[in-house]
Amino acid sequence: MLRGDIPFLYLRAVNKIAVLFLVLMMAFTAFHYGELPAEIPIHYNAAGVPDGYGEKQDVWVLPVIAIALFGGLLTLEKKNKNTTRKKSNQEAQCRYCAHIFLFTIQNL
Repeated sequence: MLRGDIPFLYLRAVNKIAVLFLVLMMAFTAFHYGELPAEIPIHYNAAGVPDGYGEKQDVWVLPVIAIALFGGLLTLEKKNKNTTRKKSNQEAQCRYCAHIFLFTIQNL
């Protein structure tokens, strides 16, 4: 288990990496938005054939959800700092770091 200020430093580093990935995701989406056709596939069947279509504005749904989830996790982390004991707070920070890391990897 991590001791001292390491969980806090690790938490800050993970948060900065997550924010970087969110910015990159938004930038990538904005950069390629003009190249998208007016209608894009949004759902695929088991064979991999598109069976649901939407407008190209639908590509913004996942980045917005990612930002909302990250904001929610940040809010819970800040609230948790104020309400728990030091030992359980360190454990909670480690769990939070793991969740943010997995969230960041999922959105690659």
